[in-house]
Amino acid sequence: MSVWEWITANKIWLIVGAVAVVVLIVAIVVTVAVHKRKKGLFKFRRYKIYEGPPNNRQQHPKLIIEETEAEYGFMGLTEHGKKGKSNNIPIANPQAGDTRNAYIRKEVRHDIKENFIEGILDNYELSRADIKKVKKYLRRRLKNKRKEEREQRRKKRKWASRNKSKKKKK
Repeated sequence: MSVWEWITANKIWLIVGAVAVVVLIVAIVVTVAVHKRKKGLFKFRRYKIYEGPPNNRQQHPKLIIEETEAEYGFMGLTEHGKKGKSNNIPIANPQAGDTRNAYIRKEVRHDIKENFIEGILDNYELSRADIKKVKKYLRRRLKNKRKEEREQRRKKRKWASRNKSKKKKK
């Protein structure tokens, strides 16, 4: 039996095998892409810019909550329960072996990736309950932001229609 005869006799099995290999490769690529995209979220990175009071300026760790090609969205880690009049989000201390109180600031900031130290901080780990608290805050924040945008669009339409009616009267 020649190779050509064997291929024609087993054509269906070859096609099934090729499809299975393609599906396996696609599944691996998708898994790697999803893992690569999500591995840096809700992890702590060290911020290169010095912050804090003049007598105690430090490079504080930041919780990464979103990532784009050029920048990170982040929230600050602090020991203080309040910033100004707003309360911070209380969490269990993410630093291993540290018993001090820890809070996440209710302020989402964005900065370029070059302002963060390259690696993820290994000794900082956010618990699942704390991730839920942060996600709940972010969902509420997004909902309020969308509501404000709708209000602004509504006001613009209202004023635009009012200005049209004034032009028609003239």
